[in-house]
Amino acid sequence: GIVRRLESLGESEIKSETVGKLVMEALKMLDDVAYVRFASVYKNFRDPKEFGEIIGSLSGEEGKS
Repeated sequence: GIVRRLESLGESEIKSETVGKLVMEALKMLDDVAYVRFASVYKNFRDPKEFGEIIGSLSGEEGKS
């Protein structure tokens, strides 16, 4: 699905940022654990709060402390 979405953009070059965002979207719908693991590397988490924020976004608790 990701490849088809990239091909549909009609671009000869795709930024890695675009690929990363599409992968994150797909993983979020497919598997929460894989999504968090990928996001932690892709976004280069440095603080435990960042894990909490991404997990909160999965459970609909964004912005809550």
